[in-house]
Amino acid sequence: MVYKMSIKNRYFLVIVSVFLITIITIRSMSLKKETVIDTLQSMSLQISELISYGTGPVLESRNPTEAEILAYGEGHCGMYAYLFAKRLSMQGIKSRTVDIRRYDGGAHSVVEVNLSGKVYTFDPTLGIYYQAGAEELLDNPDFESLKTGEPVRLPEYASAVFWSGVRQLVYYSDVRDFYDYDLLKDGASAIYSNCLPAGMADEIAAVSQEGEEPFIQIEFDGPRPFYRVKFYWSALPEVPLTVPIETAGADGALQTVYEGEAEAGNVCFSYTFPSEITAQSIRISFPDTAPEIAQLQIFE
Repeated sequence: MVYKMSIKNRYFLVIVSVFLITIITIRSMSLKKETVIDTLQSMSLQISELISYGTGPVLESRNPTEAEILAYGEGHCGMYAYLFAKRLSMQGIKSRTVDIRRYDGGAHSVVEVNLSGKVYTFDPTLGIYYQAGAEELLDNPDFESLKTGEPVRLPEYASAVFWSGVRQLVYYSDVRDFYDYDLLKDGASAIYSNCLPAGMADEIAAVSQEGEEPFIQIEFDGPRPFYRVKFYWSALPEVPLTVPIETAGADGALQTVYEGEAEAGNVCFSYTFPSEITAQSIRISFPDTAPEIAQLQIFE
């Protein structure tokens, strides 16, 4: 005997199946988000314990790098935010740093992270986070319920009183630009072939050979560590462009470390490697176009 399911029953089973799949998917997404948040909170706590709180190293002409801050063993809240934002970027997570400025002159720095449309505010100086963006925390009657964790120091910065006296929030899309050191300022030579270095320094060589693929070759005086490449186009690319990046050691053998796309309509190309790379030379190629580069930076 063959049982034939009625159309009504089949329809019911389809509805139930779709419902269960939706519930499982939502639950899976929720668990994934919770896992990411827990990981970021652990990272924030690690940063809070890396150095002591204080003024940090003071340099004459620039802000200190990560290595200099860690070697000094001390830093202020902006440095904690930088260390956290840099680690986030190497995990492929975008963030923005927020300077909190109060009416009484007090100030503090935190880091916002957007996870699937929900903004969280991490405070790596205190080792806590808030389940809301910085602006949402101002004069919020639910402030305490949005706070997760106990501050390892400076509990007054984690109070509703501190946040209620905020005069201004200043956002930095990439705080790393204020701390990372550009290796091209340190005597590296750059050769431009079939791509115009608009506004670049006179000492940078520009050579072109007919039929040769456009590229930029950066040579250091010895092996140097770096983790981020950034440059600006003089003209916006109208279509996505392939940008291979190769490195070489003392033996000169090239190794491809990145082969992705530069977005169309974006004046800046920036790529952060998941771990630090040591190389004696870097070659950035442009197989799709002969671009004009307004500014090039290689950060350690």
